[in-house]
Amino acid sequence: MLPLENLKIRDVEGGFMAKRPQFAIFNIDSKNVFKEHKTLELSVDNTDELDTWKASFLRAGVYPEREQPSEDTQTTAEVGPIDPHMERQVETINKLVTSYMQIVAKMTRDYIPKTIMYHIVQNLQKFVAKELLAHLYAVPDPKALLQESEEEKQRRQSKLAEFEAIKN
Repeated sequence: MLPLENLKIRDVEGGFMAKRPQFAIFNIDSKNVFKEHKTLELSVDNTDELDTWKASFLRAGVYPEREQPSEDTQTTAEVGPIDPHMERQVETINKLVTSYMQIVAKMTRDYIPKTIMYHIVQNLQKFVAKELLAHLYAVPDPKALLQESEEEKQRRQSKLAEFEAIKN
């Protein structure tokens, strides 16, 4: 159990050997976060999990650390104090929009090859129905197309002879 008062989250650079995304939880009053630890550094398997953890902390009221340049402090002073509830709502909406755009991108990647294959099959069906059928009807003797060629007769007879030899 962690008391969430005065806690913030910051991204942690894992170094050149780190393969997993990391983040840290710390107390803005320099108090211990857990037992004798001033910060807790946590790592996850992938960036999606990292975003999920950060969103969960955000919903619990633990906000990311903000490094504001001097220009932003002047703008904040003009706008007034930022409501933490409003900031949480903005962060939540930002996460939802990002998630939605990822879903749209994935669906687009899935649908494009399917759409291309659909159009290829449709064009092939039109070709068979119009062009190929017209060429088949243009042949003077259509029954000749159904006749077995001499090569096929010989091949069929040799296969039957092989079958009989194996059977015997």
